[in-house]
Amino acid sequence: MYNLLILGSGRSGTSLAASLFRNNPGVFYGHELIEARPANPYGYFEDRILNSINDLIIRSMLRSHWADGLPLRLAQKCPPLPVQPYHLDGRALWLLAPKRLRTCRLGASMGRMMRSYGKDGNHEPFVYKDPRFSVTLPLWRPYLPANTRFLVVFRDPDRTIESILRDASETYTLPLRVTPRWLFTHWRRTYETILQDLSRDGEWLLIDFDQILSGEAIEAIRNFSDADVDVSQIDPAASRAKGEQHYEFRAARQSRELYRELKRRSQRDCAKWS
Repeated sequence: MYNLLILGSGRSGTSLAASLFRNNPGVFYGHELIEARPANPYGYFEDRILNSINDLIIRSMLRSHWADGLPLRLAQKCPPLPVQPYHLDGRALWLLAPKRLRTCRLGASMGRMMRSYGKDGNHEPFVYKDPRFSVTLPLWRPYLPANTRFLVVFRDPDRTIESILRDASETYTLPLRVTPRWLFTHWRRTYETILQDLSRDGEWLLIDFDQILSGEAIEAIRNFSDADVDVSQIDPAASRAKGEQHYEFRAARQSRELYRELKRRSQRDCAKWS
C-alpha cells in the first residue's frame, strides 16, 4: 500500500475516503483520532496532533514578509499580519484560504515533529487527512516518504457550503462566524491551489464524492493506493446536505464553474486508474 495524504475542503467527503483504507494491516491514521460526532457518525479518521502541527505551520505562514529578515526568536513574537482576507478563527484554521501559498521558516522542533509523521516515523503505510494540507503541503514535502500519493476529494460546492454552515453552528460551543460568501471563496481557492499548483508534482487522484457513493471510483482508488478498499461505510443516506439554497453572487458562480472543471479531471483520473 502507498502512503496517502487526503486533501480537499472540509465537509467534502474526505472522511469517507479515509475510511476506505481502515482494514489494511498496520495502516496508521495518527496518534489521537478525533472522535465520531453527529456530523461524522463513522468518525473523522483525522489526528488532533497532526492538525495542531498544521495549525502551527499556518500561524507561522501568516506572519507578514517583513518579519522574514528577523532572527527566528524575534519573528515568532510578531503577530499575524495578513495582507489579504483570511478566515482567522483560531478554532478553525482548516477554513483558511490564502490567495497564494506562502513559505516560512520552521524551527528544529517543528522539523522533528514533521519527520516523526513522515520519513523517520516508522508509521508506514499511513493515511493522513486534514483540509489544512492544501495550505501546508509545500512545507511537508521534504518530510514525506517518496512513495506518498495524494488523493483529493471534492463535492458540489453548494452542498459543501450548506454542510459547513451547519457544522459551524452545531459542532462548536460558540458558533463560527462564517458567511456563505467567504465559504465559497474558501472552496474555490482550496481547489484552485490543488489543481493549478500542488498537483504538478507527484501522483494525484482527484475524485468526486458522488463517484465514491456510486461506486464508480472504487476501482481507481484501489489501483491508485494499491490497497484493499472497504466500502461497508458508504451510505448515501448519511449525507444531510442537499444544496437547496442557491446563491448567485460571484464567488458561488466561480465555484460552480470550477466544480465542472474538477469533474472533468476526475473522469480522466478515474479512467486512468481503473
